[in-house]
Amino acid sequence: MNSSIKRALERYNRFFELKQVFAVKFEADPILDQDASELSEHNDRLKQIAHKLEATSKPITETKDEKKSLLCEALIDLLRIIKRYCKYNNINTFNDLIKIPPYTLRKLGDLKLIIKASYTLELMNENPEVVTNSGITPEAKTAFETALEEVRSLIDKPELFRSEHHQYILEGVSIAKTMNDIFNNRFYPYLIGKYRKTDAEFCSEFKQVIKMPRSSHRTLALKGKILNAATMEPLRSVTISIDNNGTYRRGGTTGAYQFQNLTPGEHTLHFSKNGFLKQTQSILIPDEDTLVLDIQLQPSQNGD
Repeated sequence: MNSSIKRALERYNRFFELKQVFAVKFEADPILDQDASELSEHNDRLKQIAHKLEATSKPITETKDEKKSLLCEALIDLLRIIKRYCKYNNINTFNDLIKIPPYTLRKLGDLKLIIKASYTLELMNENPEVVTNSGITPEAKTAFETALEEVRSLIDKPELFRSEHHQYILEGVSIAKTMNDIFNNRFYPYLIGKYRKTDAEFCSEFKQVIKMPRSSHRTLALKGKILNAATMEPLRSVTISIDNNGTYRRGGTTGAYQFQNLTPGEHTLHFSKNGFLKQTQSILIPDEDTLVLDIQLQPSQNGD
């Protein structure tokens, strides 16, 4: 879980426990009671977000990887049968595929495996006599088609999840900041001003409970990768500017980029590269964590 969200929830839990002890004091003070009610509403929403963040993309990724493995093994089995038949009958139609060793197929990324499997299915449909004579049953072919469609249907889900996950983090960090502002700029000053002399025990107890530890030094504020949306290959030398203030970076040969010293809060990133559509992304840099943001740039129609 994002550390800003986690610390805000922990801070509120400490506050709530002590508030129960001093319930009479809160009931008698409308200002304290109002701040506590507002904090409670923010905390309820933050707990909802934390719950959603716990539902990570791992189940989706595991499902996709499992289906991908099944597709790969089905492809290897089919190509092994076709290779034996084509070699015996001196048929060259499938040469580009049957020359690929199984260990290479198992190492292919999602999209490359789909391309190989789709090409295999296309050749099988164009050469039904090879399929029939080699001994591939209709059931085996149907199972291969099903496996291919299942992987295709899952391929975009982790990316969609990461986008949704990122939006939850942005909202959660914003709520955590609001809660911290209430604690630091409203509750704490009021508590000190009114109760430091009249009720030192009450004041001291809450000072300890709502105290916020200083954030550790962060060496990296933002990092990510930039990909070609059409091929999912890394894009090199992409220009990334932030807030149109002259601060920019150029992505590396692997598509990676990073910013080190960014002020926590809202920023706007601008991505540009010749031959691709420009993209703008609003982000919220947390107080402590490194924000990870991967970007996909769409190729432009006219190549500009």
